[in-house]
Amino acid sequence: MLMHRDGVVRAEDIQLPPQRLPSRLGDEPPADGQALLARAFARPFETGEAALHATVEEQLFRATYRHCDQNQVRTAALLGVSRNVVRARLIALGELVVNTRSG
Repeated sequence: MLMHRDGVVRAEDIQLPPQRLPSRLGDEPPADGQALLARAFARPFETGEAALHATVEEQLFRATYRHCDQNQVRTAALLGVSRNVVRARLIALGELVVNTRSG
């Protein structure tokens, strides 16, 4: 509630601390990867999303595989896991089609 002895509150009566606002969109200081991840996780935490680990892992593998131009070796190196782990997860996610040999 704002009150003034004259009954009228004028702009000069209100003293607010200066705010640092970006002059245009995109002028914010770049956030590091950890900060970006923390912000990305905020929504699922707040909504209580079920099976969050599976969802995050699935998106991590899919995004990394795409980022690495669908190269399993590079994907494995970036994630710090073996190529066999990457291959198995991509098959399970339907990102990789396995050729089965008959005969």
